[in-house]
Amino acid sequence: MDAAIVHEEMSTPRALRALVIAQLAAWIALAPAHRQIFGGRAGWAPAWDLYAELGLDLVRARFYVVRGDAREELDRYAALGFHDPRLAPRWLRTLRGETGALRVARELCKRVGDGAVIQVDAQIATRRGWSPIFADAVDLCRPQPPRALPPERRRGR
Repeated sequence: MDAAIVHEEMSTPRALRALVIAQLAAWIALAPAHRQIFGGRAGWAPAWDLYAELGLDLVRARFYVVRGDAREELDRYAALGFHDPRLAPRWLRTLRGETGALRVARELCKRVGDGAVIQVDAQIATRRGWSPIFADAVDLCRPQPPRALPPERRRGR
């Protein structure tokens, strides 16, 4: 067979398919560059929010025990019997949301005993930065009233 016969011209459906595949490849390669390199903001090039909510709802907290007029910082790991924080369970190492902080406070209340007051200075990670939580809580050993979530803490869009 002659080489010219084997390499016939591309048919219309085949050419259309090749064009669509080429456009799709260009979209995949160039759409992120529009936003990430050139700083463009357009509806046709969606934002890449893969890790946008990774650290939300993490809590950093310092717990205190109050006895009489004395307020002293409480090491949550040592108070719960973990002298090496790496050996502590995940719920104790990584506080997630107000419920995580309340769980640790509840466990500390059991260990510290009656008559002690557990207080916390805590901040929670939001999209706008660290927001204080439990600022109005006097004693975390007592049941806490339900709290409404501020708009920046609500999940979803």
